[in-house]
Amino acid sequence: MKTKQVKTKQKGTFIDKLLSTKTGRKLFYRESLVLEVTESICWALKDSKTSYSKLAKALRISKYEIRKLLSGQRKISLDMASDMLVAMGYKLTTLPIRLTKDTCRYRPVHPFLEQE
Repeated sequence: MKTKQVKTKQKGTFIDKLLSTKTGRKLFYRESLVLEVTESICWALKDSKTSYSKLAKALRISKYEIRKLLSGQRKISLDMASDMLVAMGYKLTTLPIRLTKDTCRYRPVHPFLEQE
């Protein structure tokens, strides 16, 4: 007995499909912001040579909680992101960018990380 093969054509990547809907764009840019903030905190940790233990002590939370926040297992609130950065001697600055066809493409997020 022969089985019939069905050809499917998938156009574009998962991100292209996600960005093609209003809900998908909202989700993508929400997660993109979380990733940018998390990468900024990780960059500051490396630049300041701050350990998870030292940061946890400054924030009065556990090292385990720091690890969960920075691994993405737990979302970082803006308050927590600010507290983490201030504890290391940094602050986060944001810049709104108008969405156009050119800005709707995924790129590596953190310019500091690209320089290494």
